[in-house]
Amino acid sequence: MYFNGCKFDCLFQTTKSILCTDHEIAIKTQPYSSKNKEYGEPPDVFCLDSSSIEFLYSIFDNRFSAKNNAKTNTSESCKVNRQNQKLVPCLPWQQSLHRVRGRVKYHIGRLTNLKKTIGSDKLDDCEQEILKQNQAKEIFNKIHNRHVQMLKELPSAGVAELMEHEIDRFANGLPVYSIREDIKNILCNEGRVLLIVAGTGSGKSTQIPQYLLFDGIIDSSKKILCSQPRKTAVHELAMRVKKETSLNNYCFVNVPVYKENGNKPNLDAKINFITVKHLLDCIKQDPILSQFGCVVIDEVHERTVYTDLCLGLMKKILKLRSDMKLVITSATLDPELLLNYFAEFQAKKLEIPGHHYSVKICYEPPFSRCKGTRTLIQDYIDRTVEKVVDICKSEAEKQPFEEDIAWEDSLEIHAAHIMAFLPNSYETLIAEERLSERLAELKHSVNVKIMTLHGKMPDEDRIEVFAPLQPEYHHKVIFATNVGETSITIPGVRYIVDCGLAKVKKYDTIKRKYVLELSLISKSAAEQRTGRAGRTAPGICYRLYSKEQYEEMESRNVPEILLTNLNEAVLHMIAAGVMDPTEFDFVEKPNSGVLMHSMSLLRSLKAVECCESMLVLTQLGKKMQQLPVEPRLAKMVLDSVQYDLVSETAIICASIHVGSLFNRTNKQNNFILADQKKLSFCEDSGDPMTFLAVFLRYIRTPKSRFKYWCFENFVNSKHMKYVFNIAYKICKIISRFTGRNVDLNKIDISRARTVIPNLFCQSFANNLAMYSGLPERGYYDFNEKKYVFIHPSSALKYSDTTPEFIVYECSICTSNDFVFNVCAVDPSWLHEIDHYVLEEVRKNKLVPYNIRCGITTKNWIMSHKDMLEQEVGVECVGKKRFNDPYLRLQIYTPVKDLPTLKAFIDRIIEEKMDLLCRKTKEVRIMHADYMLHMSGSGTPLEILMPGEFCSMYVGRDDINWAVDVAYRTKVEEYFSKFGKITEFVTFYETSQKKTGHSCLIRMENKEAAKRAFVYNRENHCDFNIEPYFGRRYLNKEGTYHPSAYRLLIKWWRRPSNGYGEVKLKPHDFQLRTYAFNVLSKYLGRFQPSLLSENVVERDPNLSVDDLCRIQLRSLPLDIDDKRLLHILRPILNEYDIEFDEIYVVRKKKYPVESEKDLEELSQRISNHITRVAKNAVGSNGHPFEVKIRTPKHSGEFEFMAFVLFNDMNIGIHVGNALKEAAENGIVLEMGSGNYMHEAYVQQMFHYQMKVPIILFKAIFNDLKDIYNAIDHEHIHFDYRNDTYNKIYTNKVKAAIDKVIDGYTIKCKDGERVDDAELPCHQLLTKTGRDFLYSLSQRYAIFLNTSPYKMEVKIQGSVFNVERAKTEIKHFLREWLDADVSHILILQPPDYQQGTLKTLLAQNGYDLYSLEKQFGCGLHLDANIARRELLFIGKEAQFQELLKMLRSISDSIQSSNSSESSFNKIGAPDCVVCLCTADLENYCLEACGHYACKSCLNMQLKASIETRSFPIVCVACEKPFTWSDLEVLVLGDLDRNKDEDSEKLQSLSDASLAYFVERHGDLYKHCITPDCRGLHCVTADAGLGKCSLCGRVQCTRCGKEEHESITCEEYARLRADADESVRKWIQEDQARRRICPNINCQTVIEKLEGCNHMQCLRCKQHFCWICMFSAAESNEVYAHMDAVHGGSGADMHDLMDEMGNDPLIRELNERQYPALLLDERFNFGEEAGFWVMPDEDTDDEAQALILDDDQDFHFF
Repeated sequence: MYFNGCKFDCLFQTTKSILCTDHEIAIKTQPYSSKNKEYGEPPDVFCLDSSSIEFLYSIFDNRFSAKNNAKTNTSESCKVNRQNQKLVPCLPWQQSLHRVRGRVKYHIGRLTNLKKTIGSDKLDDCEQEILKQNQAKEIFNKIHNRHVQMLKELPSAGVAELMEHEIDRFANGLPVYSIREDIKNILCNEGRVLLIVAGTGSGKSTQIPQYLLFDGIIDSSKKILCSQPRKTAVHELAMRVKKETSLNNYCFVNVPVYKENGNKPNLDAKINFITVKHLLDCIKQDPILSQFGCVVIDEVHERTVYTDLCLGLMKKILKLRSDMKLVITSATLDPELLLNYFAEFQAKKLEIPGHHYSVKICYEPPFSRCKGTRTLIQDYIDRTVEKVVDICKSEAEKQPFEEDIAWEDSLEIHAAHIMAFLPNSYETLIAEERLSERLAELKHSVNVKIMTLHGKMPDEDRIEVFAPLQPEYHHKVIFATNVGETSITIPGVRYIVDCGLAKVKKYDTIKRKYVLELSLISKSAAEQRTGRAGRTAPGICYRLYSKEQYEEMESRNVPEILLTNLNEAVLHMIAAGVMDPTEFDFVEKPNSGVLMHSMSLLRSLKAVECCESMLVLTQLGKKMQQLPVEPRLAKMVLDSVQYDLVSETAIICASIHVGSLFNRTNKQNNFILADQKKLSFCEDSGDPMTFLAVFLRYIRTPKSRFKYWCFENFVNSKHMKYVFNIAYKICKIISRFTGRNVDLNKIDISRARTVIPNLFCQSFANNLAMYSGLPERGYYDFNEKKYVFIHPSSALKYSDTTPEFIVYECSICTSNDFVFNVCAVDPSWLHEIDHYVLEEVRKNKLVPYNIRCGITTKNWIMSHKDMLEQEVGVECVGKKRFNDPYLRLQIYTPVKDLPTLKAFIDRIIEEKMDLLCRKTKEVRIMHADYMLHMSGSGTPLEILMPGEFCSMYVGRDDINWAVDVAYRTKVEEYFSKFGKITEFVTFYETSQKKTGHSCLIRMENKEAAKRAFVYNRENHCDFNIEPYFGRRYLNKEGTYHPSAYRLLIKWWRRPSNGYGEVKLKPHDFQLRTYAFNVLSKYLGRFQPSLLSENVVERDPNLSVDDLCRIQLRSLPLDIDDKRLLHILRPILNEYDIEFDEIYVVRKKKYPVESEKDLEELSQRISNHITRVAKNAVGSNGHPFEVKIRTPKHSGEFEFMAFVLFNDMNIGIHVGNALKEAAENGIVLEMGSGNYMHEAYVQQMFHYQMKVPIILFKAIFNDLKDIYNAIDHEHIHFDYRNDTYNKIYTNKVKAAIDKVIDGYTIKCKDGERVDDAELPCHQLLTKTGRDFLYSLSQRYAIFLNTSPYKMEVKIQGSVFNVERAKTEIKHFLREWLDADVSHILILQPPDYQQGTLKTLLAQNGYDLYSLEKQFGCGLHLDANIARRELLFIGKEAQFQELLKMLRSISDSIQSSNSSESSFNKIGAPDCVVCLCTADLENYCLEACGHYACKSCLNMQLKASIETRSFPIVCVACEKPFTWSDLEVLVLGDLDRNKDEDSEKLQSLSDASLAYFVERHGDLYKHCITPDCRGLHCVTADAGLGKCSLCGRVQCTRCGKEEHESITCEEYARLRADADESVRKWIQEDQARRRICPNINCQTVIEKLEGCNHMQCLRCKQHFCWICMFSAAESNEVYAHMDAVHGGSGADMHDLMDEMGNDPLIRELNERQYPALLLDERFNFGEEAGFWVMPDEDTDDEAQALILDDDQDFHFF
């Protein structure tokens, strides 16, 4: 305690100074004594008066006469002071007395002054301390006066010594001194029983016996008995009290020596210290303890069995003797219980505070919901470690720990040790390791020594805990069990971390077994733990529980007598004269059943017998109670006498009594070594003989090496000493009984092996157990009717033997009921058991029944054990094999229940397999907007297009499925009406809140799901159904949605004035007249006019430049600048007339229209379309959009608008309706102001295709040729003749498609490539794909392999595509033309099982790498399910392969022959490769067959590549399930499900191709090569746009749009773009041919002329008759002269040929420009074609056909 910063308690508790009053002898302080201190100063020399000198001399004479016989004169030996008084040196006891008095006076004065300065809250404590010291002073005064009186009456050295001892007691300041008078007063005047509750360090154990002796509390003829729980404490206390009480060589205390021979020490001294068990023996010998006047029972709070027995027997003695007194002392005892127990003897209590420092207690915050141990047991190890880490962080900032530091002065400067309590020793090791890891993670700045403290640790490790800290460490951390709660003081421990838990060993009084359970500690234990920090310095205790939880704890520990069996206690009670133990007056009476059981056991051992309804010991019982072991072990020792095996049996019984002989150390890495050492001692018969084997090797070791031998063999040396002492004691007692010497060094272990197990069985016959047949069930205990387990530390576990019968010494319940000290039993020893009963018990032995099913069904069975027990019986046990890589399941059941179990399991498996096989899922297709409804076998069921569904969310969001079973039945009944339910997924609370529904129902198809949904909606069935559409992949990047059809509308913004102008080059007046004459001659109807010079001179507004203008005064109103230029340019150029520009003069400029004006114009167009084409528009909402191009400036001549349609079919209908209306006079009038005129409406077919930039570059020249062909052939579109134009447009499109689409090869076996039937499916194999890749690199072509479409598309230039086709045909023919084509069956009898698997494994499961080993021209394919290997190649390669296979097969045979049978037992075979399944294996759900995962993966790969669906088990052909795919394909059940579609891509692509291939009448793929789009096939031809890439295609045939041409007609054109050309050639084969150059193939028509021809494209010369070609024309002419007799030219033909020549025709147009006004030349409807890269992307280009109303350029 502290007052104003002063260490108040240290004045009294850390020094030997105490308060006292003035001595009776007058003393004058020296004159030079300080007068400044009013409360005095302790003197060193004292002045004595004359009356005292007389007595002191007599003491000196009596004490020193032996040394000096001469008398010394007082005057000679004394000095004189100023007052003429004699000054003599003080005697030792006087010096001590006066020194103590001075110091006490000093401190009392200091405390008196301190009262004036301290606060009011500390004032009471200060006054109480002063009062306590004054009481002690008064007590001392009385005793001292009595001693002085004794000196007067009988001066002797003994009295002087007595006075010195008393002064020492007073000077020590022990707290018990203050109640010395109270002790005497109570025991002499108030009562005969006194309870003293005194804290640690109060002096109760050493001082109270002295008070009883010297204060006359008991009769001088009587002696005192003081008991302690432990022998060590007995010896230490006796030595201490002997030292404090020895007077003139007279000893009041007898120091007891408990000899190994079992003889008890004598009790002749006045004060006798003994153990509690020795006290019990004293009572048995003398039931009233007639020699003793008082008994002191110390440390009663431990409440051992012997302590409680002694208390009960002392109560009996107190009743028999009125002069007997009893003193009970304890540190943490709750006195009320004993006060009530001894109330009839006027029991009183006294309390004394302990001698310790203050400890601050810190609790955790309270837990709101959980109480008791629930919150504490959650991660208590981690919480303890983290708290220690926090303390270590703060201590790291302080100076290192110092052993001899004055802690009260340096608590905040130096680091302190930390002690943390955990329940058991194993957890202390875990905490040690975790703390090391945490400090390493945090990079802790100082070294911390981490240690453990528990009861099982070796002495060497225990000593290290208390040893001084090495200099390299900063401080200690000790993880301790409850061993560290009491009698432990570790200097420097300042911090305590208390988890509040302990492993407590209790005795179950009902089940009569020990239970070791994790539970809350008691309040007294919590205080004991806290006190570990207050022994040497103030400290802090962190309690990892709340204040409320502390209040819930029991106030004290449960007494041992309530936690243990009472066999030995009852034996001692009967020996002490208790005739009926059930009537004994216990402090706390144990369960009567336990007492009855113990008495029954003793009767069975023939240790007790009934005599006149009272229990008495038999002769055997009297011998048993003298042996220091429990009765059954004692019986075993006595039985061994007849076999002359006493020493061997004594050793075994002593070992069982002491406990485990083995250590496992604190270091986990030594556990394995410790177990190996222990194994060397283990005997097959069990633990008893193992103990003997250990002792035998121990006793044969030289004594000097005992300790090292124990350390080396991980044996507990301390326990071995105990075993030796107890065994020696037993042997001595038996020697006394028999009169024969028993020598521990003479051990016959061979003979012991044949006898002692039987003796053990006889002694513990009631602990018989039989093996249940199941390791996880253990042994069946006959007596207790329960299953028990052999503890892992037993020798039987180490020797790995499983005897049918065992006998055990005791059982402890922890996680299971474990039995200890187990011995195997020979069934022939069980003669006392009825053989019929034994056989009946054996029939109940559990036998295994192997369950063959998948892991899902196994887990279901294991999670429904209650159903097994209900159907089969409570003895039915499901077991998964421990560490079994095959995850097999066995059900153990009695033999009689096997048929019932089999029928039940078969029914369950059938039901579960049906559910698993029925399960389907919607699989998302990568980069697509539809889903594939697929079964677990990979079989596609249907395609779910956008808006289609087969699953539905159902129900409310507040369903408790565990309770509301009726609702599930209701849901199942409703949906079953519409079809089969393939999956019923229930949601729990979180998912219900997220989805708003309670479950998900998946139907067998979308039609059934739709019917269920519609019926619920229409009939209000209240099932809250919502369709589940799933998440679909949509790759937004790169998609486009062109408007395939549009209307172009034009009208004049600035109408024409009806005239135009030709602006000539200036300053050439002659030229303007010449030009005027030419225009007047050829275009007179335009009425050209020319200004005269006179007009210019008269009109000032005119300039000279106006003279160079020719005005055309009569122009059509619809003509524009471009068309006018097209008419005039040929004429002006023909006559070399230069001009600057030609234009139409229009009305004035208008400001650019506002958005409102544009909106009105747009609405006008929309209204006209809606009104005219209402049949096409009305039923489709508003299927178009009008976009008007905003004028860029005020001078623009015309408006341009586009009407865009998303649906081309609707657009065509609208366009036709507008055309029909215009023919009937209903036109669209547009314009501004007063000029309204008919708008120009033109239909536009927008043909667009996106291709990769690589492909665009490859086909660029071919597209350029098509463009040139269009340009050179003068293709024009006449929209007045729609049918012709559309047909020709499709011809052009077909030609473009041929170039862009290239060539497509359908990849099926037997497909035709250019009329050749080839194995095209090989192109999709690894070999085929590698070949295609190399081909693309060589020929610069673009190859698109599409597994889900089962096709390979070759794109590039026409020439390179043809070359690639040739290479591919050659590659595929190798499969047909190989020298050897053979299928090898790689299974017995030709090959060993596993040959194919080994071959694949050696090559990384990649046949392609194997093919490379054999060279080119070899093809291999494997069917792992059938163990078949397909070979196609050369004969030499085939022979080499056979040699390799034979070598592999022989190596497998050799391996199998050398493999032990042990490895083969129980391992299932793989149904695929027929070998023993790998450790990486899988059990198929539908059938329970095992297979290697590698084999199943190869089977899946082969099935996917060959599209063999459904995927089935190769052994029984049962289909795979979704559970199988989740493990084999997706990975595991705890995966990231967002990645499922990527993992399933190859399977879903193959399944999708399989479905589309078989349902081509329902769905077709998008024609874009890399697009995954699908569209539904319609009965009638129509246009649809791919929802993914936007490409327009026919919904019936799946090809490009082909307008009015039928699908069949366009298919012919699409199949061969030159079909129309060939047809055209066949109509006139004499005049129509194809260029003989294979790289050109241009179509040529010969109208007239000779037979010598030259291709305009490739410039090749050839003969028209026989198609002979040459590079030069003279070679062709020479050929014609030689072969055909001349060129065959005709003059008329030459003239006609000249007329058809384009150059001549252009010259004619110049000469006759009037031809340009022909109505056929509708320039506004001229079409053009161009190819250009897309500016918005780097990897695509566009091919387009559009109207040529703007300036588009090819380059």
